[in-house]
Amino acid sequence: MVAASSPASSRPRADPTALVVVGVAYDGWEAESLLAPLSVIHRASNVAERSGKSTRARVLVAAEKKRACLSPQGCAIVPDATWSEVEKADIILVPGGFSAIIESSNPTLLDFLRRVSKNAKLVASVSSGAAILAKAGLLDKKSATTSKASFPTLAPNHPKTNWVPRARFIADDRLVTGAGVASAVDVAFEIVRTIWGSQIERSVASLVGGGGWRPANWDEDEFGRGVVKAGAYRVWAASPMAYMNEFVPRSHIHLHHVRHSGVHCPLPSSISIG
Repeated sequence: MVAASSPASSRPRADPTALVVVGVAYDGWEAESLLAPLSVIHRASNVAERSGKSTRARVLVAAEKKRACLSPQGCAIVPDATWSEVEKADIILVPGGFSAIIESSNPTLLDFLRRVSKNAKLVASVSSGAAILAKAGLLDKKSATTSKASFPTLAPNHPKTNWVPRARFIADDRLVTGAGVASAVDVAFEIVRTIWGSQIERSVASLVGGGGWRPANWDEDEFGRGVVKAGAYRVWAASPMAYMNEFVPRSHIHLHHVRHSGVHCPLPSSISIG
């Protein structure tokens, strides 16, 4: 289990001038699409602080409730705060996950994103996390991308968005959207470049042994030559527990899932951690 941060009693008092980076967690979040970019962003803020360019960012994870959120990889994360408790977010990161299509109908999450995104510097998603941003209306009249398997579901249902199937990631105004989960690092470095500049981006790339992929144009993702047909993804969208059953050890989960209004598919009642 991943604890998002140390107990409140041992934490230093938060700097009110620091950037606040909020990662969104929910049952079914993909570990790589959340933890990888948060790690890169946190390291960048440390480098920026040491160079005197800014104070260290405050990185936290928020979820609907203060309980562990399980990923299909079998690890869980304990959030720092609930969505209702987060008053400010300078950078918002919405990860992908097998249940992103379900969470896109969670009114509490959508209200949270609409509220905090108004004053955010950047709002980002990785993979199917774009489904949540789209449902919140944050991708209207914007160019965006998502996982290749998500296009057959998202594009027809969100025609106000200019979907770019072959993009590795898209940066449009204050929004950054990434393709599959492996684009999480590319999204992170785009955030670093935008917030702290190219010099900090290069320093972080040197520290971690690699940097974000930068396209000559948005249509150059080598993995985007063919958009996956709807079949398998629709099976998971209609019954996400089929995905969980396949990829998560049975000892880690009781087979339930959250039901949100507007989701017209047969699901049990809730996820709980064993």
